Amino acid sequence: MLTNHRSGAQRSEAARTAILSAAAQLFAASGYERLTMEGIASAAKVGKQTIYRWWPSKSALIAECLADGYLLPNERFDPPATGHVVDDVTSWLRAIIDHFQSEGNDRIFLSLVSAAAGDPGVAKHFNARFGGGNTIEARLQQGIDAGELGAEVPMERVADALIGAMVFRVLARSRMEPTFAADMARMVLAPYTNLPTRT
Repeated sequence: MLTNHRSGAQRSEAARTAILSAAAQLFAASGYERLTMEGIASAAKVGKQTIYRWWPSKSALIAECLADGYLLPNERFDPPATGHVVDDVTSWLRAIIDHFQSEGNDRIFLSLVSAAAGDPGVAKHFNARFGGGNTIEARLQQGIDAGELGAEVPMERVADALIGAMVFRVLARSRMEPTFAADMARMVLAPYTNLPTRT
């Protein structure tokens, strides 16, 4: 929550939006390592002191960009609940892969990995967006409740394995074959699957 200053609440929110938008655009264009508070201030047409009033560092600013949906399309990465849990996990992983194999988005992903490696706040939001909280683990729990998965499925480890395999391929600049998502979901969940998946 931002504190209002003498410019008034409306102007403060406009400045906040401009700063987050500028930070996200520069992050996507140049990456985390080249991102500077000076560059963000110039692009947002605000003073650098205005940015530091609300965010102590560029990593804190990027964490808020992640939390508020400026860097990733929030609706894109929530697993569906339309069929068997293994099929839905496959669709979820495929959507992430398709997004980050689109032109320019691989650079955003690599920059997010770099930012997450250097800051716990960024890492927390990064993890929540892909594997924790109400995303993949919640869908796996639905699969357990429906009897499609055994209760012993290690949800956090499943999420780590699926995301980790994808991150490794992106870092290696290795393009993922069309069956990658289905192969990974079935391999990781096979020991815990009670019902056969559709082909």
